[in-house]
Parts: sequence; structure tokens; C-alpha cells
Amino acid sequence: MIQEVLKNALKELGIETKDLIGSPNFTKFEKKDTHFEIEADIGLKPTIVLDKIKECVPSVEWKFQMKKKLMSV
Repeated sequence: MIQEVLKNALKELGIETKDLIGSPNFTKFEKKDTHFEIEADIGLKPTIVLDKIKECVPSVEWKFQMKKKLMSV
């Protein structure tokens, strides 16, 4: 039952199970007259967007001069 509740909650939140890290930590589990109240902490993989990564990396320019002429064979 708990697995089904967790599965449905993740689906409602738009979270795929492959993005979970570890197991959920249930912080609240109370039986009420007509229902249960459940709270859980879950760990998720971070979302890293690399759209603008080139703007964050400085460009490097190499300048050098050849001092000796190479012999061709």
C-alpha cells in the first residue's frame, strides 16, 4: 500500500523513480478516522542545465612563434 501511495505521489509531482536517491524517510504516519496521513522526505538527483555553459568558461588563446624552421624530407 505504501509503495503505491509513493508511486502515485511521485507521478503527481512529475518525478521519475530513477531520479530518487536512497529510500524515503517517513516522518509522519498517522491513522485518522477515514484516512491515513503520511509525510516522507525523499532525496532527488540534482537537475543541472548546461545550456549556457560556454558563457561560464573563459576562452583560452595560445600564441607562439616558431623559432626554427623544420626540415622537410
